[in-house]
Amino acid sequence: DSRITALDLSEDQLANARSYCGDNKGIVFQQYDLYGGQPLPAGFDLAIATEVFLHHPDQAVRQFIKRILDSARYIASIDWCEEWQTPVSHHVWIHNYRALYKGAGFASASFVIPEKIDGKQQRLFLAGRSLPESVRCLERVVGHYTRDATEPSWDIVTQTPRSSWPANWDG
Repeated sequence: DSRITALDLSEDQLANARSYCGDNKGIVFQQYDLYGGQPLPAGFDLAIATEVFLHHPDQAVRQFIKRILDSARYIASIDWCEEWQTPVSHHVWIHNYRALYKGAGFASASFVIPEKIDGKQQRLFLAGRSLPESVRCLERVVGHYTRDATEPSWDIVTQTPRSSWPANWDG
């Protein structure tokens, strides 16, 4: 028996997801605001966040990570993670996820997504209070084959690469 709880702030996105899932009784859809303070549903093995964290500043992401890992054993998140050659929009942050997970007291592993999307590199991050050694081994093996995709060079733990661009740039 598996169960899925799909959370999103947007009722439109939830309706879209419902249309893809059909009549599956194992999926519950709920509107949820990460900033709202209400508790997350608990007792899950895995929480999946796809391009969620990139829309929030690091202080908020750090809090989200802690709250999520109070409700689930692991987080799998997919987000952009590379040096950007141009400024990013004001509503986008390119985070140092390794530092965010470590700063929140969690272990993490990183895997390059093999194909770039719109010319941008994404990574899959797995995090939890601890990770099995098999995940660490997989990270080393996959990392050997994806050496060309480097992580950004971060100035400090909490800084995103966009910090040096003008605040009014709205690309």
